[in-house]
Amino acid sequence: MISRLMGSESFLQAITSFLRSNLYSYITPEILYEHLQNYANGGGKLMKDINMREVIESYANQPGYPLITIKRNYSSGWIEILQERFNLHSNWSNPKQPLWWVPLSFVSKSLASSTISSQFGSTWLAPKDKGLMKINSDPQDWILCDIDKIGYYRVNYDSYNWNMLIEHLGTDEFDTIKPITRATLIDDAFNLAQGGYISYNISFRLINYLGKETEYEPWFASLKSLYFLNQIFQDLPTLRVSLQSYTIRLLKTIYQSFSFVKTQDSLREKLLRQLILSAACEMNHPHCLKQARFKFTKWINDSSEIVDPDLKSSIYCSGIRFGSDEDWKEVFSRFIQADLHTEKELLMKALGCSNNKILIDKFLNFSITTHEPEIQKQYRTLIVSGIINGNRENINYTLEFIAKNFEKIIKMRGSKFLIDVLNLVKVRVTSIEILTQFSSLVENDISNLDGMEQARSAVKYAERSIAWIKKHSAIIENSVNSQMYM
Repeated sequence: MISRLMGSESFLQAITSFLRSNLYSYITPEILYEHLQNYANGGGKLMKDINMREVIESYANQPGYPLITIKRNYSSGWIEILQERFNLHSNWSNPKQPLWWVPLSFVSKSLASSTISSQFGSTWLAPKDKGLMKINSDPQDWILCDIDKIGYYRVNYDSYNWNMLIEHLGTDEFDTIKPITRATLIDDAFNLAQGGYISYNISFRLINYLGKETEYEPWFASLKSLYFLNQIFQDLPTLRVSLQSYTIRLLKTIYQSFSFVKTQDSLREKLLRQLILSAACEMNHPHCLKQARFKFTKWINDSSEIVDPDLKSSIYCSGIRFGSDEDWKEVFSRFIQADLHTEKELLMKALGCSNNKILIDKFLNFSITTHEPEIQKQYRTLIVSGIINGNRENINYTLEFIAKNFEKIIKMRGSKFLIDVLNLVKVRVTSIEILTQFSSLVENDISNLDGMEQARSAVKYAERSIAWIKKHSAIIENSVNSQMYM
């Protein structure tokens, strides 16, 4: 944030000056602040007379980050700007609310398409609850705050401004808002909805334009949020199918732009291709799964077959998930023999995509055994992570395995390893049944574990997730279904 506010050249000069002046010296944060202050004017009028120490320490020495709420008075032209700590959990409270120095920059609909200027009203919000600002903007123009994601905060708007932004993205002029700002808008909307600040209806309406989107950043922001929902509702099959169908509809046009045949694309095109094809397979797109399975079968039958590195993760996982026991055993053999860390990690994650209890138990046992072939320390937790994230049924298998092998796990790997595993499990607890199983494991089967406080914290995290699912599932199902054929 500081680099972008100062300008990359001024920031580099400040850091260079700091390093050269203190090459063999004892340093403190104050010395760094002094050098940054000396070059701060490179950021233009926004950085003039600003105290770099106060700005940096408002972020470095406080928990969390700001949520800026913009409330417009469409008659007078004034906007009220409020700040508070952003919180994903609505039950969080702190009598001493942290406040920050927040760099604000705005753009309106009229200025977004202008070749003269892209911003108005660049200013600072001091560490106080709210501020007021007069803007010269048509009441029928939307406004956006935090252009190009320079600041480290989220932004919420009044409902009328949200609706104008949604309408604009639905037009052919949606690209007058830059890709990084479109991505920021989407990411903010879904995180605000997750935290209960706005309705999920706003978030889903916002991404309905994606059929026209061709840039990486907005797709990344959208699919990250849709992945989260797809995972957390894995025990609500009707809602999950609706989410997958909705995502496949959004992907329809751009999916047709890519294939599983490797091409000489630019880096951005490679990233986008990997993102889109991986998402399509994750959401059970029939054509994607068919192509992935075809590529996997060719590779299984001929180890010299080259799999596109950008698509290995999707191809391996899809192949294992819908493959045979013999496929799993062959991939396990190649995992043992692999020398490259990157390939070993991909194969390890793919092996967790099976939902065969016998095979999963074998793989879990492999992560704690000391027999040959011994698994390297850095892979032990990764194996469990791949199993837990690979298939919904594997959560049950993992909890059963821990209960049955608790003493062996502690003896072979220690309490820290088990705590790490419990922290992996907690984020995948998505039903009352699994929560009950998880809680029973902690309180009954492993109650003499060193680190019980951390184990119970994992259960509390899972309890919050279940409460969130109960609160939001019906709302999200209605929102998804209402947007399905828009």
